[in-house]
Amino acid sequence: MKSYIIGNAAVVKSEYTHAQLLTIAKYRPDALVVKGGESGKDEIFSIAPAKDRVGSLSKFGACFADQGCDAPAAITITYDGPACKEKFADEYGAALRYIAQIEEGLDTAMDEIESEKAEVLESIEVIGE
Repeated sequence: MKSYIIGNAAVVKSEYTHAQLLTIAKYRPDALVVKGGESGKDEIFSIAPAKDRVGSLSKFGACFADQGCDAPAAITITYDGPACKEKFADEYGAALRYIAQIEEGLDTAMDEIESEKAEVLESIEVIGE
């Protein structure tokens, strides 16, 4: 994950494409969640692929929008005036840390998903082609 300030906008770019996030959400949804609280089981932050082309970011979660063409999924936040690095960090710093924490484990999740898919495909025989 990387963040950028451009004029009156802040952009948070994932390391993963929207399609990859959809795959992880389908097969390993827990990989997109940070849990905590007293029991350690309470969802405190999550990442999701946005259902439309609009991303969002809050202290509870991040929805990354599809940028097309195999580009990393992203969230764009616009400000009424010029965006400021300090203001953005103050407002979204905790969320950015959670996103980084989640993305650290997504390579492992993707590898597991790809391995399982390959195993399933290997077990399917097509007759009559």
